[in-house]
Amino acid sequence: MGLNIKREQNRLEQMSIVELRERFHGLSSRRVSIKCKRWYIKRILWCMQAAAEGDISAESRILAIQIAADRPLRRSILKLREKVDDCDASIYRTVSTVLKPPVDRRIPEPGASLVKTYKGQTIRVVVRNSGFEFNGEQYKSLTAIARVVTGQRRINGFQFFNLGKRGAEQ
Repeated sequence: MGLNIKREQNRLEQMSIVELRERFHGLSSRRVSIKCKRWYIKRILWCMQAAAEGDISAESRILAIQIAADRPLRRSILKLREKVDDCDASIYRTVSTVLKPPVDRRIPEPGASLVKTYKGQTIRVVVRNSGFEFNGEQYKSLTAIARVVTGQRRINGFQFFNLGKRGAEQ
């Protein structure tokens, strides 16, 4: 006869937190001090089901680790407080994300040209993926180009090229 989840769940719901904690430790060999009865019941039932029907295979576990290791960024957020089934519990969770640099809406799309007339000289800057191009040279910022053009140390590149909050006026 197989595992009857409903029957086991009813039995576990009759147990105290201390009894559930000991039962969980006996099944998983992990000691935790969470004060949420539902947390223990769910984990105990999962352990029982894994023991009865088989846990994830070692090959699958290795594959999952390899897939996760190939991602651009992995970081663990420890003791993240969140609501778990109407109980507050400190849990461990891994969050994966790809970090993108913040998009400044004042900068036009790559390939666009910024044209400015300064003291009778026409300044043409091309926006690139990795910065800006002026007179065949790469610059990381518009301020660096404005400094070269004007010779002023204290100058704002966005103001120099008339890039306000609305974006580029081409």
